[in-house]
Amino acid sequence: MNITMSSEALSALPDAQRELYENTPVWLKFVFGVAIFSGVLGCILLLMRKSSAIRIFIVSLIAILIQMLYSLFLTKSVEVYGATSIIMPVVVIGIGIFLVWYSRSAQSRGWIN
Repeated sequence: MNITMSSEALSALPDAQRELYENTPVWLKFVFGVAIFSGVLGCILLLMRKSSAIRIFIVSLIAILIQMLYSLFLTKSVEVYGATSIIMPVVVIGIGIFLVWYSRSAQSRGWIN
């Protein structure tokens, strides 16, 4: 939805939210895509028991950190959405860290090659 928001949906947003959306740099949308697709690919590789999942999860985590740190500290997102807007980034970063840890743990236990 973030990438494909229609002009009607965009105009329905409050002014502060619309401003945040419109001022999102293109490179950040690219980083978002890298985080999503590398995370999905990492999960598929983990299910296939491939150790390359570790490297892919690390790429995903780096992209997550770039995206979330930009959104939290270089925009007014907390001011616009309130303090509860911190919860989702923390959860997503936690999941990214867990996936890196779990895939490394799986490799050390011989579950993946």
